[in-house]
Amino acid sequence: MKLELKKVLGNILLIALFLILFTRVVSLTTDVEQPTPVSVIASGSMEPVMRRGDIIFWVPTSIENVDVDDIIVFRSSVHDAVVTHRVVEVREGAGGTELITKGDANEYADQMGPHYPEAPVRANNFLGKVVAVGAQPLLIPFVGHIWLAVGGIFNALLGGTFGGGGLLVFIPIATAGIMIIGMILIMPEDDEDDKVIRQIIGRENDKMHVLAVFAILIIAFMLVIMPATWYSYDSYSVSLGVGEQAQSATETFSYVRPGQVINGTHRLHNPGFFHTNIYTYAEGQGSGWMEIEEEYMGVDSHGTMNGRFSIKIPEDAERGTYNFNVNHYHSPFWALYPESYITNTLSDNPGGGILMLNALTALIFAGLTMAVMLILSFIIDEYRLWKEYYRARNIYGKTEGISNFDRLYLSISNIFAWLSSKMDWLRGLDVVDFDIERPLTAASVSILAIPLVWLGADLWILPLIVVLASATAYYLECRWRAEIYTAGLVAGVVTVFSLYMIPLMVMATSGLPFLTIAVMSAGLALIIFVILSPVILALSYFTGVGIHWYKLKNSPMAPLEITDL
Repeated sequence: MKLELKKVLGNILLIALFLILFTRVVSLTTDVEQPTPVSVIASGSMEPVMRRGDIIFWVPTSIENVDVDDIIVFRSSVHDAVVTHRVVEVREGAGGTELITKGDANEYADQMGPHYPEAPVRANNFLGKVVAVGAQPLLIPFVGHIWLAVGGIFNALLGGTFGGGGLLVFIPIATAGIMIIGMILIMPEDDEDDKVIRQIIGRENDKMHVLAVFAILIIAFMLVIMPATWYSYDSYSVSLGVGEQAQSATETFSYVRPGQVINGTHRLHNPGFFHTNIYTYAEGQGSGWMEIEEEYMGVDSHGTMNGRFSIKIPEDAERGTYNFNVNHYHSPFWALYPESYITNTLSDNPGGGILMLNALTALIFAGLTMAVMLILSFIIDEYRLWKEYYRARNIYGKTEGISNFDRLYLSISNIFAWLSSKMDWLRGLDVVDFDIERPLTAASVSILAIPLVWLGADLWILPLIVVLASATAYYLECRWRAEIYTAGLVAGVVTVFSLYMIPLMVMATSGLPFLTIAVMSAGLALIIFVILSPVILALSYFTGVGIHWYKLKNSPMAPLEITDL
């Protein structure tokens, strides 16, 4: 095989984004309460270790796996927020393990001091441990400021909520944009395996197939949104016995009389993490007798509200039993529409209206994504054009008579060209065709990560495992960089997955919630691997080069070996 590094990392990133998108759609369209194991630091309470705007990753695990000095993520008992602080004490309480936490920059622990104290962190509000190297968490600095800024704009414009689904309603558009960037910029242009994908995205001149792509996007978004039609609702049954005993149902009213009015309440529950709006309607025999006071009500995160209804039995109602259902339907995608539009659309035919709203949502998302793709296509075209233009000017040295801006651009281009020349150790990896068996055999040493993680090791084991796998590859007669890199990359994947999956195995439960958290964690593990891939490659390279340099100094036969180290 050949090591096509760009393609490998690009495909891994796309798979990771798909896994994360899948779990978010499941959590949006079902009652599965699944937080994302990645957080944006919104305060300075953990400075200097973590600063506002940093993005951190955490591992869902059981509270029994936490030790003093671990940085954990938990849901506040005082505020509607997720907190990331360090554990300063672990103790046993009446209800099990309890954690005392403190921000590194704070004077007092969260559970004491002049502020309103938090309750000790227990299993019911504990979420997970931050992925760290010793006391230093793995983080992406500054990037989270973008999310904080966007969230602040929407909070200012929309009073803290966005319709009913929060900013998550834009996940499909954001994900599509990221995937398009990956397909256009990461995937090799001359790769035959990606020919079909590139034909869908653009022609040879990179112009978009607007109508074809638009149709594909509509179908794709329909497949994402339509499950909400079948899963995002609750229902209970009502049985009315006019002059006789009612049948078994959630609500039964027996021996009611014609002309009688029955008043009651129905319970609305929002199991999700965001404010949402719930539409209530009745269908079935006798449903027209029921009047719901507020058909469309907003319910806060994890909140419960009671709505009022009245059932007026007609004067001419015949003796018998009348059965119907009361449905509570909610969708995060309804955040796109005004409340009046939704109520008018659903008032006459709720079932058909729900389907129409989902189809319209798919159309809107497809249109917005199409616009993003066209803008990206234009920007990339312009970037490539100007890049070639300035490259030509630089080659022929025709810099006289150009503006100061052009001179600045040429200077920056020269700096990047110099930096690029220093990355030759990452080029030409797909020239050599090698046998995958030896690198995979060398990477098998990464199984050592499993017991180490089980015993409590964190991310510091990654360089150890990668160096060990790379050294093993060299001593298994791997002499090409591509072979040693392959061993290091495979060992890196196994190690990062161990950091996420071993804690999940400890707390393994059955059912959909565990499945979604496992899939989400797999996606984040792949993203962490891509982020750390330059470090993994550098460790593999310098391990191979170091061993080969030592061998050159001590073995007279070493200079005769064919290698690109």
